[in-house]
Amino acid sequence: MKITAGMVYDVVLMLTMLLTLWRGWHQGLLSELVRLAGWIGAIVLVSVYVSGWAEKIYTSFIEAKAVSAVAAAIPADVITALESGALAIQSLQDILNSLKGFFGGQIVDQATVNQIITMFQQDAGSLAQIITQTILRPMLLTVVQVALSLLILSACLTVSRLLARLVAVRRGDGIVSMTNRMLGAVLGFGEGVVTAYVMVFVLSLLATFFSNQIISQQILHDTRIVRLFL
Repeated sequence: MKITAGMVYDVVLMLTMLLTLWRGWHQGLLSELVRLAGWIGAIVLVSVYVSGWAEKIYTSFIEAKAVSAVAAAIPADVITALESGALAIQSLQDILNSLKGFFGGQIVDQATVNQIITMFQQDAGSLAQIITQTILRPMLLTVVQVALSLLILSACLTVSRLLARLVAVRRGDGIVSMTNRMLGAVLGFGEGVVTAYVMVFVLSLLATFFSNQIISQQILHDTRIVRLFL
């Protein structure tokens, strides 16, 4: 039997959920409650701060470089033709779609091209600035937000896991009630489901920018487990 990328993703997700279930059973309810607190703290921080932080990072470090990259990708004669009114909407759309790899595989529709031309005619900025603002900015902000969210999540989970080890059930503690272990297993499995969802979200984001035999939207939708989280 041929092993596909989708099968690997399914196995990883299944092992993740089984591992957290086993850990919850082994370490007990209190340990899993500490881990749950880490997830809640991460969600609160992401909800409150990530959007503003991402905007500042984009404005300070990314926007200028993105505009320069777009300006270098658009031929100078295109700008000249657009300024003279000789460049048709369809022509600009074809040019932008020829750079769709630059836009993460996004196909530029006619409505977006109309908006770009209108903004250019209204002197809203250079063509590169308008294209960056209209097409790239939402995508880049999403990438920054996801990166910050994962960073905050990793930090919160690392702290919570360290604390969870301190309160985990020890073999020398004596007989631990079955209820404690069962509730720990339930919370552990819940943590595994949330972790799997985050993993699928990251995979889906990567599939937006890359499409090959290893990862693509089609591969994710053809899996048995991954598609349950899409």
